[in-house]
Amino acid sequence: MAYVTNDKRKGDELPGGGSGLELDLELRACPVCRRELHPWQLTCPDDGAAAVARAGLGSTMPPPPAHLLADDGDA
Repeated sequence: MAYVTNDKRKGDELPGGGSGLELDLELRACPVCRRELHPWQLTCPDDGAAAVARAGLGSTMPPPPAHLLADDGDA
């Protein structure tokens, strides 16, 4: 519930105070093309793959290059 006030110091505050974190357990995606799908779509319309939970796809970042993982003997 919002309160109305004449205090000008509080007029600059943004309402809500949410963190912007999105948590939806029904988000689905295609495992082949990684396209986000609607909750009612059971297959991807582009390639026909079965939809999976978006959280189950994992990271889209490639692994770090091998030269960065190598042990540096000079240090």
